Amino acid sequence: MTVLFSCSNNDNPFAPPTDGGPCKYETISFEANVSGITPYASDDYSIHGITQNDIVPLFHVELSFNKSSLSVEPQYLEELVHVRIDSTFLTENNISFGTKFTGTIEEIKEGSCNPLMIVFDQKFVDNEL
Repeated sequence: MTVLFSCSNNDNPFAPPTDGGPCKYETISFEANVSGITPYASDDYSIHGITQNDIVPLFHVELSFNKSSLSVEPQYLEELVHVRIDSTFLTENNISFGTKFTGTIEEIKEGSCNPLMIVFDQKFVDNEL
């Protein structure tokens, strides 16, 4: 099981401030399918602070969620679990086109706490690039 959430919106200057509660969430069970695996473009490396000397081929893993606000547009696994995805990560986690993930999303309904928390049922093996 992989649990992901953030306690702050400090990374996003446009996000509403969080006050810590009280807040109410809706729990939503989801399925997400891998809808695409694409290699980073050359400029993606510099955006993520990776220098030419550190380049290991990395991939974007696009997910399509069936429910919640995450179903509105494709999401990227590397952003949701905060890892760099290389071919070893894909292999060790058996990720390929069509791979299905399940879990729950806690989506805020009232208050100004963290707007979304996601829990994957699958545990990801991180190769720690």
